[in-house]
Amino acid sequence: RNMPSRLSSPPPSPLLAASDSADAGAEASSSRAASSSTAKAHGALLVAALIYSGHNILAARCLREGVSPIGFSVLRELASIALLYGWAAALEGPPSLPLRAHRARFA
Repeated sequence: RNMPSRLSSPPPSPLLAASDSADAGAEASSSRAASSSTAKAHGALLVAALIYSGHNILAARCLREGVSPIGFSVLRELASIALLYGWAAALEGPPSLPLRAHRARFA
């Protein structure tokens, strides 16, 4: 009465076992990459939330103190240009002009 079940699988071959362990390593590596990407995305969302909330607090204080709304907007834009230019220069290097042959397109 101890008959083998038809649903039982045969023992794995050594070649399949090696392939499975390589797949497991690749899955673990992609899992780490995915968790790293998720952490970066959450970090970026947190920074964006802090910037927006900080902007609201700063705007309320400045406008309450009597700063002109236009003046505040100009200062905000100048500060963002400086910050974004610095960030872009740090990541990509200084800007370069287009080739002389292409400059007429920008005029």
